[in-house]
Amino acid sequence: MNTLAMSPFLRRVLTADAALSGASAVLMLAGSGSLSSLTGLPTTLLAVAGAALLPYVAWLLWLARRPAVPRGAVWSVVALNLVW
Repeated sequence: MNTLAMSPFLRRVLTADAALSGASAVLMLAGSGSLSSLTGLPTTLLAVAGAALLPYVAWLLWLARRPAVPRGAVWSVVALNLVW
């Protein structure tokens, strides 16, 4: 398997992505009503999107704690952030 050694920079980037994604998830879950009135998006959509971020946050934290990560996993993080 093609893996990357976990550099301090990559660890910080993955941890920062997890922190920001987690903050977004909490905001969308706890404040879906307020966000709905600001954005015009349905409350349910915001809550579901927030809940969908939680497994992603857990995966990012798991990756950030590994001594080495598959190269494909890092590219998946990049792709998912671009799509999001």
